[in-house]
Amino acid sequence: MQRTSHRRDQGGVAALVVATVAIILPAPPVRAQCIGTWTQVYGGGPSDRSQHAMAYDSARSEVVLFGGISSSGTVLNDTWTWDGSAWMQRLVSGPSPRYGHAMAYDHNGARVVLFGGYDGATFWGDTWEWTGVGWTRVSTNGPSPRNSHAMAYDSARDRTVLFGGYDASPPHWRGDTWVWNGASWADVSAPGPSARFYSALADDSARQRVVLFGGGDAGTYFNDTWEWNGAAWMQVLSAGPGARTGHGMAYDSGRARVVLFGGYMPNVGSVGDTWAWDGTTWSVAAFGGPSARVLAVLAFDGARDRTILFGGQVSVADTWALTRYPAILSQPTDQAVNVGQPAGFAVLVSGPAPLAFQWRRNGIPLTNGGRVAGATSQALSIAPAHVADEGRYDVVVTDSCGAATSAPAFLTVRCIADFNGDGAVNSQDFFDFLTAFFAGDLHANINGDGFLNSQDFFDFLTAFFAGCP
Repeated sequence: MQRTSHRRDQGGVAALVVATVAIILPAPPVRAQCIGTWTQVYGGGPSDRSQHAMAYDSARSEVVLFGGISSSGTVLNDTWTWDGSAWMQRLVSGPSPRYGHAMAYDHNGARVVLFGGYDGATFWGDTWEWTGVGWTRVSTNGPSPRNSHAMAYDSARDRTVLFGGYDASPPHWRGDTWVWNGASWADVSAPGPSARFYSALADDSARQRVVLFGGGDAGTYFNDTWEWNGAAWMQVLSAGPGARTGHGMAYDSGRARVVLFGGYMPNVGSVGDTWAWDGTTWSVAAFGGPSARVLAVLAFDGARDRTILFGGQVSVADTWALTRYPAILSQPTDQAVNVGQPAGFAVLVSGPAPLAFQWRRNGIPLTNGGRVAGATSQALSIAPAHVADEGRYDVVVTDSCGAATSAPAFLTVRCIADFNGDGAVNSQDFFDFLTAFFAGDLHANINGDGFLNSQDFFDFLTAFFAGCP
């Protein structure tokens, strides 16, 4: 940790750093081909801002952005979504204008959770949820009204975790820990990080830990790394990024790494470095990229396997994407086939050769043989598909830089013979098919050609006597 003195306005950024010696820890050695690449991907969209919040909505495959404060001092309450190629403003009502709020995506509830913020006069203590079409205020109780707190969804325990921040009550900075269960907040504060604001949290879902780095109080900038296991905080001792506040963090689920960018360092100012945490050590994750800035925000876009950055101080309205290797450029997509038809999944990947692939079903590695081919290649084939092949498929791609896991894709295998879907093939399926067929119900269009005719009858008979392998 580095100790220095500074002044801070309510809801504002740390200011007036007195002369101290800034200690910047050396970066561990890295291989050039394994360093990630930042690319500016979009110049339009939201206006310039900082202290906004973003979260990736995996149910709708989009990044959600809300609010912030512009370089001219305008406090914002607009909502935007990023689909991987463009921003779209969502013209909806919702939280009042604010900045310094925090957001996290609740995977269990398939909604984005927002808490707190500041509008220049009032600290907010309300909780809102975004469901893809609009905002709903769901609580006005819980943590004290505040801003510059950190928040992340703890996927192992299905709770949104909030830590610290800055509120109206002296000494202003907070060191409390709260969890949101989808209906109410609970104070679960335990010994751990000291009180601070402008720290950052990210959920390391592979290790079932929520990771905290940095932040500051009235006299100290921190470079400590902590992990929350659902009941207690544990400090992790490791060299890494220098002490700072106002940095952004997100969890790269493809590579099981927490990514950190930028922030404000004492006696240095705004920085533009990129780091990654693997659960043991911090390492440099990219060179170059966005300009040095503070209070930018990150979110990991799982559908497109890259970390997205937007905005920051001062007068910045750019969108950047961080690609790390191996990079999965095209994800496998869901499939639905009939029993006996072929099924398959494929990915498009970039990374230093050689590349190795391992397809999995429900987390269990597949092997070649019988009806399965390509279990260790870029494209997996299952022919013919059986009902037992249904499940969740993904692929682990490995190269000299490490490993990346694709987004999951689901295989649905429909058994035509089990017409009523009760899991058994018997005479009732035959009678139910006849009823639908003579009623003109298109559910009886067995061959899917859009026409209900005698061919459907013959196709059903063939499937009925073949059963459901």
